[in-house]
Amino acid sequence: MKNSCLFLSIAFLLVKTSFGQNFAWTVADNYLNLATSPVDPVIDQEGNIYVAGQCSYDGRDPNQPDTTRGFFFNKYSPQGDIIWSKLSLDYDPRIAINRNLNEIVISSIGKDGYDISKYDYDGNLKYRENIIGLNGTVPRGYIRGLSIDGENNCFLVGVLIEETINIGGFTINNGINESHFFVVKFNDENKVQWVQKSNSGHVHTHTGIRTDKSGNAYVYGNFIGNITVGEFAEKSENSNGFLAKLDGNGTFKWLINIGAKSQDLVSSATLNHDGSSIYIIGFHSNTFMLDSFVAEVRGQNEGNVFLCKISNGGKIENVKSIGASNLDVPGGIFCTSDSDIYFTAGFRQSTVISGSTFSSNSILFEPYLAKLDQALNLKWLTKTGASTSTEAYAGGVTADENSNIVFTGQFIGALDFAGQPQKANTRSMYVAKVNDKEGFYVREMSTINEHDFAIYPVPSTGDFQVRYRLNNPSRIDIQVKDESGKSIKNLSKESIKGENVVDLHLPNNCLGVHYVTLIIEGKKVAKKQLIKK
Repeated sequence: MKNSCLFLSIAFLLVKTSFGQNFAWTVADNYLNLATSPVDPVIDQEGNIYVAGQCSYDGRDPNQPDTTRGFFFNKYSPQGDIIWSKLSLDYDPRIAINRNLNEIVISSIGKDGYDISKYDYDGNLKYRENIIGLNGTVPRGYIRGLSIDGENNCFLVGVLIEETINIGGFTINNGINESHFFVVKFNDENKVQWVQKSNSGHVHTHTGIRTDKSGNAYVYGNFIGNITVGEFAEKSENSNGFLAKLDGNGTFKWLINIGAKSQDLVSSATLNHDGSSIYIIGFHSNTFMLDSFVAEVRGQNEGNVFLCKISNGGKIENVKSIGASNLDVPGGIFCTSDSDIYFTAGFRQSTVISGSTFSSNSILFEPYLAKLDQALNLKWLTKTGASTSTEAYAGGVTADENSNIVFTGQFIGALDFAGQPQKANTRSMYVAKVNDKEGFYVREMSTINEHDFAIYPVPSTGDFQVRYRLNNPSRIDIQVKDESGKSIKNLSKESIKGENVVDLHLPNNCLGVHYVTLIIEGKKVAKKQLIKK
């Protein structure tokens, strides 16, 4: 069954400024107060970038003053210009791209529970269906990851909360006082093909899934105590990570315990182009051994990032530890078609990778992007340039076939990005693009506040001017609504730097109080207008 999805559309344009050589561009969307970092970004065949994440937001609809939680869904051009931006009243999104069908797949919590939605590249809704209901206001299970295989099948992974849920006619049973993960395979016609799950144990809600071109699925996550999948079982004395493989028919092929007696957690995973290797990034709080490979913590009562390479047959091929004496925090990881590996992480004061030491001004956390070879040796690292008091975290990372790497995250404070700073007073999103072979440029945000915006005359008979001043050329949206919230007029205008004047004419039957709203780069500024005859 298809349902409608309420989005609040936002339009804004970012202005290009040239500098340096590492970052192609960066943007910082300051209208969003992020609840979590953006989920993994995705790139389509033309290099356009799609980013989503959970947030609260300012500039709310005056008729919905209590609606603050939701998720944003943005599309950027390869040059970093915003093509469209949406805010949904749903929350907790996960995102995947199907390049064969030119569509974006999103899972999110709506008013009835978890829904699966599909959008075309223009942001138009193609399909939406509820798959997990609510128990009161709490979902019966949580969806934690999406992935598309080479045959257009969509895989989702989640964690059970209720004792029993039903998805597509398949019943999934949870253990008593346990939390199992489950995997669902949908075909390209949105029909459930099979459902599989772990048989026992306590799985954390942070799980994810990756698929290869042959239809195999790899589930990663974290557990405490024990975990059983099919005929395979593992135990942990604390929180450990795990990686499990399923074939295209839903049969578990192997299970790996990633960690030791301390807290060792998996953050993200990626597959190389032919599916022969899986790369994992995570956090470890103490020294541990996987087969003959040792991950050693350098910190004192802190923790480091680890990287792990595993064959598709379940054999540990390499393990590396990253960090110094302070805490390091993992982000995302991605392997390109050329088998180049990129990952994001955050560090405090200093970190050590492949014998090289890097320092930060931040006493909290500074994100970075790094490139590795297939042996997990460092090829280069670029920092985001955090100031002393900045708190910033790394999110997901992806890349296209032309050596363009895109990574996301969240920050409060200032990030320098090699000489072109981005600032945020509340927890905000950044999106950065790096080309491994070319130069780069960065985006400067346009701004407006209520002192730069006026309407004249007030009151009016229906003909009046909207006057505003911009610090940069930009596209601006103007909305007029009556007191009930009914839309009276909407228009978009390419505006110049400095003074701008727009003449508006409202229909003759429009009387009473109206609200005129300007929208630029997600920020809304509103004025009241009284129409009388």
